[in-house]
Amino acid sequence: MKHVGFTKFLDFTAQTGSAKAASALAAFYQSGNMQNSRTHYYENLREALITAERSGKYTDWEEFIRDQKEEAQEATRDALIKFYKWKSNYVSAAWFEPPKQIWALQEFDVNINPEIGLILDGEVHAIKLYINNKKLSDLKAQAAGLIMENMFHEQYPSIKFAILDVKAEKFHVFNGASERLDYLLIGEAAHLSAILSAAKQRAVA
Repeated sequence: MKHVGFTKFLDFTAQTGSAKAASALAAFYQSGNMQNSRTHYYENLREALITAERSGKYTDWEEFIRDQKEEAQEATRDALIKFYKWKSNYVSAAWFEPPKQIWALQEFDVNINPEIGLILDGEVHAIKLYINNKKLSDLKAQAAGLIMENMFHEQYPSIKFAILDVKAEKFHVFNGASERLDYLLIGEAAHLSAILSAAKQRAVA
């Protein structure tokens, strides 16, 4: 069973043509050491934000920035400024532990893992962080919201699911999707399964 990251699956859904096949093959051949120094800060920053929000304690962000690779410091500072600017829109923000679950499919599984759980002015939100210079498309944001809704709504009916595009300063709260998007996701999952199955067969041939 191949593990595909949540964001990588969303990338696949948004691609067309040969780029779609390339996205699937990248998921097939991916490994834990493929990140380069210019993108590794995404993971460092994501983990630091989760820790800071969960603990509710003061974080010396300037020290954190200095600890990053020099080429990532400016991007890290920019993302932190934008994250806290977004959070300042709310009078109150209290942590809760967001739900997580594995979405198991025919040839792969996806860890559906909204990282940030915040009760924002009384409304409970499970939030997937998107920290990337490339703007998140509306299709990917809707797809992410629908996947989280499908996975968690029955057990957590009061939670709102969202994806925060940090760099673009846009908070995509899922408020329902058309039946066509639901069918599209079923088709995309089957499509990715077919490509991964073919890649696996060729790899052992």
